[in-house]
Amino acid sequence: MSSGSATAVVLVRPGLVSRIWRVARRDPVATAAFVLLALLVIVAAFPDLFTTHSPGRLSRNRLAAPSLTNLMGTDQFGRDIFSRCVYATRVSLTVGLVTVAIALLIGVPLGAIAGLRSPSFTDAAIMRVMDVLMA
Repeated sequence: MSSGSATAVVLVRPGLVSRIWRVARRDPVATAAFVLLALLVIVAAFPDLFTTHSPGRLSRNRLAAPSLTNLMGTDQFGRDIFSRCVYATRVSLTVGLVTVAIALLIGVPLGAIAGLRSPSFTDAAIMRVMDVLMA
């Protein structure tokens, strides 16, 4: 037996933050996409913080060039284009989320049925319908 002291090695499971940081360092494109998506969600959740005009407010200042009061200018009705884009992020994100939810509600049960009944007529029929939809 040795007379030295024993050293215990304790394995600590990495926390969520350290795992996210490790993935972020490895894939900068995914990190940039995540930051952009997070920014869009924040803008969609709080559009009043980012705009100074109502998106539907009409003004006499039609087709104005970009300025400090109208960051992207105005349209033919005098509405602020930047305000309209900021408020449109809410609609765009909602449409995307609802589309994914519908696809999940239809796809997961069909995939489960096709996987559990494989090989069968049901599996073949579901796969042919999916082939037609993909084509």
